[in-house]
Amino acid sequence: MHAFVTVGSTRFDALVKHALSDVVIDVLRTKGYSDIVVQCGNSDFDRSVYTLEGDTWTRNLEGEGSIEVWKFKPTLQQEYERADLVISHAGSGTILDVLRLKKPIIVVPNPTLLDNHQEELASALADTGHVKAASPWPIIAQFLDSIPTGWVGLDSGTGNGKYLPLPHDRPGSIWTIGLDRSRNLLSIARTAGGNNITREVVWGDVLGWQWRHGAFDYAISIATIHHLSTPERRKLAVQDDLSKRAVPQNERSESHGQDVFVPWVLSSQPQPQPKQKGKTKQGRTPTESVQQIAQDTQNVQDEPSKIFHRYYHMFARGELRELVCEAAKDLHLHIGPPDVGVTQGIDIVQDGWERSNYYVELRRWEFR
Repeated sequence: MHAFVTVGSTRFDALVKHALSDVVIDVLRTKGYSDIVVQCGNSDFDRSVYTLEGDTWTRNLEGEGSIEVWKFKPTLQQEYERADLVISHAGSGTILDVLRLKKPIIVVPNPTLLDNHQEELASALADTGHVKAASPWPIIAQFLDSIPTGWVGLDSGTGNGKYLPLPHDRPGSIWTIGLDRSRNLLSIARTAGGNNITREVVWGDVLGWQWRHGAFDYAISIATIHHLSTPERRKLAVQDDLSKRAVPQNERSESHGQDVFVPWVLSSQPQPQPKQKGKTKQGRTPTESVQQIAQDTQNVQDEPSKIFHRYYHMFARGELRELVCEAAKDLHLHIGPPDVGVTQGIDIVQDGWERSNYYVELRRWEFR
């Protein structure tokens, strides 16, 4: 089988380096992908083991198979059509072209690009099952890497379970249980990370209160509470000592967020369509890109398309921190570091804005 790796018109050294590493090549060959083609763009890689023939670097693998590396071609359409698997940066144009062909795609957002929304777009498409996103939010990966060995935690609203295998450098050192209301996403989350490991997942609602008090040592909830439609419901979701993050459109200065409904157009039989000339992929928000992908994969069908309106609350600056503090006060928790005469509380470790996302990390403390 044939695997195609592409970075588009940008430079993505990390993706090219890992795609050409012995570990990744061995995994791909184990899965049956003997022919690997890498479109590297302006990315750097070790050329010492390759032979340059014209504009292409080639390397024959032991046994059967080969690797081919080149920078650019006028069009990648033939490569998409030939590929049995595509590994790509999170450019909306590439994702759209591959989805039109109904090809499996692994999306790796490029975190080095400035003012881009690759990670947010990849996460949104992964949560709806369109793609496999291979990059966790860096601040969440850092948080999970700081968790001591042996702790048990909850991922409330786990989606496709991309945080369940973390930390990658200490596999199995902590146990994160995934909760989600989507059975389809949970079926993906059960095998997150591969290696024939079955993850622990639970079907339920983030407001279900299905856990006994103090059941977990840590908790995360990523891109979840912004789907809850009232301040009261959002506050309930943070009242179990959670580290939370919301996904707004851009950094807002208002004191209150916005409530929006985003139409998701789902087509049962997406077909290829000709590209529209003069259209640019730049300047779209992640929501607009997701909508465009959903709309562009739609075509004339026997059955009408289904449209689902999905609710989002776009948090304003400071609103998420204020929500956490209100939830803590309702639980009679002191806000701040441990203090004399105070038995329990929460300490806000950090909060801020990272790549179009607000986040809050908090630590629960108690004296007995």
